[in-house]
Order: sequence, then C-alpha cells, then structure tokens
Amino acid sequence: MKRILSAILCVILLLSAAFTLGACNKEEEEAAATTVTAGGDGTADLYGDLPKGYYDDYEFNILNNISNYGLTTMDAEDSSTNINAAIYQRNRYIEQELGIKFKVTEQGYDECKNTISNLVGTATHTYDICYNESWAQAILSQQGIYISTNSYAEYLNLDKPWWYKDDMDNLTIADNSFFLIGDMQMMWNDSTWCLAFNKDILDQHGVDNPYELVTEGTWTLEVLNKMTEDTRIDGGDEYRYGVVSHIGVSSAFLAGGGVELVERTNEGKLKLTTADDYLINVYTDVLNYFFKSNGEGMNNWIRTSYDSASWNGGNGAFPDKDFQGRFLSGNAVFMGGTVGDMRTYLPSSEINYGIVPMPKYDDELQSQYTGLVYEGGAVCGIPMTMPSKEALERTCTVLEWLGAYSYQMLKPVYYDEIIKARTANDPESAVMLDIVFGYDQRGKTVMELDNIFRLGTASAIQLRISDASTAIKSAISGQSIIVNAKLEDIYEYYGSNGEY
Repeated sequence: MKRILSAILCVILLLSAAFTLGACNKEEEEAAATTVTAGGDGTADLYGDLPKGYYDDYEFNILNNISNYGLTTMDAEDSSTNINAAIYQRNRYIEQELGIKFKVTEQGYDECKNTISNLVGTATHTYDICYNESWAQAILSQQGIYISTNSYAEYLNLDKPWWYKDDMDNLTIADNSFFLIGDMQMMWNDSTWCLAFNKDILDQHGVDNPYELVTEGTWTLEVLNKMTEDTRIDGGDEYRYGVVSHIGVSSAFLAGGGVELVERTNEGKLKLTTADDYLINVYTDVLNYFFKSNGEGMNNWIRTSYDSASWNGGNGAFPDKDFQGRFLSGNAVFMGGTVGDMRTYLPSSEINYGIVPMPKYDDELQSQYTGLVYEGGAVCGIPMTMPSKEALERTCTVLEWLGAYSYQMLKPVYYDEIIKARTANDPESAVMLDIVFGYDQRGKTVMELDNIFRLGTASAIQLRISDASTAIKSAISGQSIIVNAKLEDIYEYYGSNGEY
C-alpha cells in the first residue's frame, strides 16, 4: 500500500509539472518561471529534513472555517476535480507516513470562533489546530485561546517556502505571535484585493486596457479615475458606474497608495499613523475620484454592501447591495474585490474581462504595486488545550508535513489550474495575478492590521466623505484614544502571555 501511494504521489507531481510547462508559450515564460517558484521545486534537500514521527492511528482533529469566496477545503472525500485529488492524496500520503487519521470539522467563522473559545474555556482538548479568519483569530489570541508561536517555533522550520514568514512577522507584536500562515489552506491567497475591468466597454470608448500601464509602472488612481470618466453614461437603465465594490475597496485603494493606517514602531509594537500631507492627499483623491455623488440621489460611483446613513451627507442607505450584478450586467467598467471574488463571479459570466492590481497613487514615489490582504484571510492557531509538550511536538510535525506537501502537491494545482487557467481570462491577466500575489518583483502584499486587530480606524475613515482633509484628521484623532487603549491591551497580553 505504501508503494502504491508513493507511486500516485510521483504521478501527480509529474502531471503538475507537465501542466505548468505545457500551458506556457514563449510569451509566458516569465510567468511560468514565477509559477514554479510559487508552487514548489521538488528538490530532495527541501524535504529531506522533515521531522520524523509515527503516531499509531492518532486522530488529528482540525476545526476549519468555511468561506463564501475562498478555497478553505482541508480534506476531500473524492478525486472529482484536480484540486480535490491533490488535497485527497496529500492527506492520505501524510496519514500513511505519520500513522495518523485526519478528521476535519468545518463551520462558519462565527460558529468556529465560538466553538474553539468554549472548548478552551472548559479546558477540553478536542481540536489540534483551528483555521479561521484572521480578525476572529486576533480576537481569540487576546483572550488566551492560542499558544504563542514562541513556544513551538523550535519544532517548525519557518524558513521553508511553504510558510509565509513575512506575513507571520507582520502579525508579530512585541516579539510574540499566535498565527501560522502557509500553504496548508488557500484562503489567504484568495483574500488579496484586485480589480476586474470590462474590456468591451473600454474598446467601445477607444480607451486602452490597463495591462501596458501596469507593465510600465504608470497604473495610478488618477489614470483609473480618467478611465471611469471617459466611459461613463448617466441616467436611466443605461447608467454606468466607474467602479463597483464592497466598501472595503477604500482600504485597498489606500494600501495601493502606500498608506497603512497602523504602523509598526522600531520596538515591534503598533501605532496609529499620523494624518500627514501624503496620507491626506491619497485619501482626498480616493474620495473625490470614487465616492462622490453622481447626481443620481443616493447612487455613488462605488456601490457597496455597507448600508449607512452617513453616506451622502445623511441622505440614507444605498438602494441595493448587488455590486457584482452591476458589473455582470455591463453597468460598470471596473469591479473591486478579492481574487476569490473574481473566481466566484466572473468565469461563468459573459463579460469579456481582465484583471489588474490595485493602482498606485504616484508612479514616481512607489516602485511596486501593493495588494491588500482582506481581514478575512484565514490563519491557523494551536489551542491552549494541548495536553502536553509531546502532543504539541506531534501537532507541529503534522503541520510541517501539511505545509511541505501542500507546497509540493496542492499549491501548483491551485495556482496553475484554479488561478491561472480558471480565474485569469487571458495570458495578460495571468501575469497580472503574479503581481497581485507579490510573486513578481513589481508587486507586494500587505495586511490591514487596523481591521485584523479590530482597532476601528478604517471603519471611521471609510464613512467620511465630506471635506477630506478635515475628515481624515478628525477620524484619526477621534479614534486615537480608543485605538491607543486597545493597543495597550494587546501589548499587555502579547508581551507577557501565550507561553505554553
């Protein structure tokens, strides 16, 4: 049986490599090389130092979140699709090699959050790991639910490419963290913001698509705004929006402009940013370009699913929440969303679309395009109910193997088939997605720490669409007392707790 599974693993790896090479023409060689780097190189020395262990059919329990846009599956019962086959074979191979049995329980983010919190509160050890959205995990970490990574980093090789070390470092406060991020689950990748555009509308108006601008490094907020102005139609059923999106796109625009609402200090702590001239300029242009009234009452250029009487000077909520429908019906030129949103709504539509990264603010000051990882991006935590150091080491061994063989078996299928072949609509979009994910040196990703740690500044700023310079100063100053108090609570816990 062991030889059979090993043979199947080799076949999968060969097919994955063949798919990557066969899908690329000469113009796509750079993207293909990037994909191989992202998906795994299969060299023996990369996997030769995996930790050893055999656990006599131990049932390894995973509590896992369910997403309405991201790929979160941790176990597949069949091989009906290539991605299911990769997950299935990954799990069966690890079970065989380590002598374990995976049991995966999947719940919505709130139920998942409550489940793990209640178990820890009663000191009941049921789950070895818990995956959930990062904002929920951040709340739980401050309640003593998870073990600090400092307690088990010695059992993991966090420098291996299947761990997203930069992202984990960014979630570290006062040299302490409670989150593991890596290739075990793909929702983190699915949670990166980008823009889709309607090629046909741009063609009809004689407007060039943004691909060349991205390549030249001149894809900016101002250029995006000009495109929406040049393609706009006012009034009636033919009304056309420039950009449709959830309100979260405002944070993605700010991140694309090089603005982070929460900054890291030299001591490794967090602090609320200062409303300097650059931040005000970026914020002012985001509001003026994309959130101004279009003369149609409560309708704005950006339609959102966020209902609030604060919009349009207190005139009331938006008439509907279906921003994706506006794009899919041809009534919008651009749609903002995560990569998972793009895959969910676009491939089955009749829209001739492309995908590009969030625009820069200034092509002279910013060398890279910046993609924001949405606060829903899932991270892994190890519950404090772990019964012993030996159990903790066993959990880390399983996690290392999950990461390693996800990198080798799952990530290539996800990236080549789910992202490049299914989400991208043309070769150019496939290259653009490399930039969105930060796999191309022209792009990078950041996290909105303000929202992940529920500090509230982003929400306060998003609701201000009057005078920008006054609004952002008052929003930040108004939040500073609240934010500073919350940060002190975070520092108090992160600086002294979480050790196992």
